[in-house]
This record gives sequence, C-alpha cells and structure tokens, in this order.
Amino acid sequence: MNNRNAKALAAAAGALALMAAACSGGAEPDPVGGSDEPPVTVPDPEGEGSVTTTTEAPATTTEPPVTTTTEAPADTATEPPAPTTTEAPGPPYVAELAWGNFALADRISAKLAAGDTLNFVLSLTAVGEDSPAASFGHGWSQAAADVADQHGVDVEVRVIGPHSADAEAQAATIESLVASADIDCLAVQAANPRLLDAAIDAAVDAGVPVFAVGGDSPDSKRFAFYGIDAHAAGFSAGQLVGQWAADGGILVRRAAVLTGDAGAQSHFDLMRGFVDGLLEIHSGVEFVNGPADVRSFGFEPVAVYNATEAWVLDNLDVDIVFHTDAGVEALAEVMADQLLYGDMYAVGFHMTPRIADYIRERLVVASMAQGLAEQARRAGQACGDFLLGGVHDTGHVVSEPLAVTRDNVDEADWALPESQ
Repeated sequence: MNNRNAKALAAAAGALALMAAACSGGAEPDPVGGSDEPPVTVPDPEGEGSVTTTTEAPATTTEPPVTTTTEAPADTATEPPAPTTTEAPGPPYVAELAWGNFALADRISAKLAAGDTLNFVLSLTAVGEDSPAASFGHGWSQAAADVADQHGVDVEVRVIGPHSADAEAQAATIESLVASADIDCLAVQAANPRLLDAAIDAAVDAGVPVFAVGGDSPDSKRFAFYGIDAHAAGFSAGQLVGQWAADGGILVRRAAVLTGDAGAQSHFDLMRGFVDGLLEIHSGVEFVNGPADVRSFGFEPVAVYNATEAWVLDNLDVDIVFHTDAGVEALAEVMADQLLYGDMYAVGFHMTPRIADYIRERLVVASMAQGLAEQARRAGQACGDFLLGGVHDTGHVVSEPLAVTRDNVDEADWALPESQ
C-alpha cells in the first residue's frame, strides 16, 4: 500500500500562533483566496525527439492576510475566537523517505514563493522514432495542463533522452541539467534498475524531487515509481494465452520468448512472468529458450525483421512466442509472410494499428497496452502534488496493463499516443 505523506512544517507555527491569539483574545488571521484561473490548453507532443511545451496561466496576486480586531462591549464577557485549521502556506518541504529526509532546494522554494514558471523534465531511455516518447510525452504534457489548472502556475515540460538507449548519455544529460539548476521536478525511465542510481541520487541531493516512470531504480533515492509490475503483467499474459489455448483446443507443445533488450530488467521480468503463467496452466510445455539465455534483437526495424525471420525459420515447430516489446509487430509480420496462420501464434507487450490488424487476423493472440501516457501523467501530477501541496507517494504505484484481444481490439484508436 502506498503512503500519502504531507509535510507542512509552517502549519505548526501557524497553529501555535492562533492558540496564543485565542488565549489573549487577540486577532484571528483571515486568509484571502486568489481568483479563478481560465482553463489551460497544452498541445500534445507529436513524437519528436525532444518535446517542449509551456503552459501559461495568468499571474495572480495574493493579498496579504487581513488582521481584524473585535472589541467586546465594556459590560460583556469576551468569547475566545473559535479554533481554525489553516492550510500549509507552502515550501520549503521536507519528505521522509526510506533512505532519509529530503529537503527541497532553496532555489525551488524561492520560485514557488514568487510564482515563477516551474520546469518539469521527463528523462527517457530513448526518444527515437520507434521509441514510446510520443506516448510518454502526451501524458507528461497532460499533467502540466492539470497542474497549471489546479494551482494557477506556469509549467514548462520537456521530454529528453538519447536517440537510442544509452544509459551513460541519459545520466550525463540529467547531471548537466541538475548542475545548471534547470530542473524543478524530474521523472526518469530506467532500462536497468542500477545504471541511473547515481544520477537520480545526485538530483535528489541537490533538492530536486525525482519520480520513476516506466522503468524503476528501486535502490535510488527516487520518491515513487509509476509503472506496471512486470512479473505480474507477464504472468497475466501467460495465463491469458494458456486459457485461450485450453478453451480453443489449441495444442501447445513448445514455446519461446523474444526481446529487443535482454539486459533490461523489466523485459527479463516480463519474460519470467510469462513463462510462470503459461506453465501454471500447461505444465508440459517445453520452452526452447528462457529469460536467462534469450538474445537481444534490438529496435531498428529492418534489423529486427531480419533477425526475427532467421529465428522463426529455425524454430518452425514453436507454437507460442512471447515478445516483450515493439518487436512483436515484426514477429507477426514474419509469421504472415511465412503463411504460419494457425501454426504459430504471437503474444506481445506493445500496441500499434498494425498489431491490432494482426490480432484481428489471429496471428497475435493478445498484446498488452501498458498505459504509458497514463504512467507519465501520474508522475507529472506527483511533481505538482509535492511542489504545490507537500504531499507525495512512496514505493511502487502499480499501473495495470490492458490485454488487447479480438474481443476488444476495436474499442480504441491504436494510432493515438494516449492509447499506448
């Protein structure tokens, strides 16, 4: 279960002041609220390598608290003022986390006090053409619009990352932005749970709140992780396909797993979960490979197709093939080109319009939509919740993927980033 923590140190001082005023019959503060802001529109990213979106809300002026004094008539007793509850006036915030206490950077506290534009940065493992940057970016921009609308602030969002997966380059960019004081809140997608720990810790030590999205760094100082439980999601996919085969009288004798990146922890956990889930229903299935000995097929479309074609031709007796990522599209394409309808079935963890077609054609039994846009939106909302409200999640905030089958494949437009 996630803990929702609220740190409002100034509230305690305010409460003591009110008690002192009550005892002396003194004045009671009367906060004055701001005006309503108009809705803010943030254009969705279009899959570019770096997405920069600025949302502008009209500046607001907050009047200082008004102090009033009520004088009792000379011949009557004075009732003490009724106790009131005041909202936390704002930063600096301190967060109690498993590794210790986090203190917000003074420069960020000053920006919040002045109502300056906030910089939210999302660092992805890759932002190339075939990466999920558009989906993550859509959710990140949506979060900025929501935060601006809720709190009346300006929020600038950026999506950054190397063109193709490169943890060292990703870490270097994060460290550079932190050193230049160009991040007020950071969300990080990690392909490997250890490669970005140092960069995340450096950001947190500099007073920047950090959340993980899509891929976790659980041993780092990040606040919380928004993403799927990879093993549980893979297990569900294995059970779904196993039950589909049992209900349809499909004989499953041999199975296999494929991946674009054998070194990614999330991919390893997806494969391990799929093996466990399928074997729970079909205990006699033989896996021709497994998470520990699968090789990486990469993510460059032509190279992925060629490697997949060679593998399929060498393994024509495999009945079910599970793929962890976008390579499931190339897998289904090879199966179609080799006329393997009814002889080999694919299961995936990615959704595109073409994959939807392969589901309709019964080449792909099911493919999981991970809700990447929603994961990013939740991480961006977490930035706003902490910086402007002093509250935050901890641990793993689990997102449930959607299993797309022939029963529901027509219920969404899979070309839209928010559907991924």
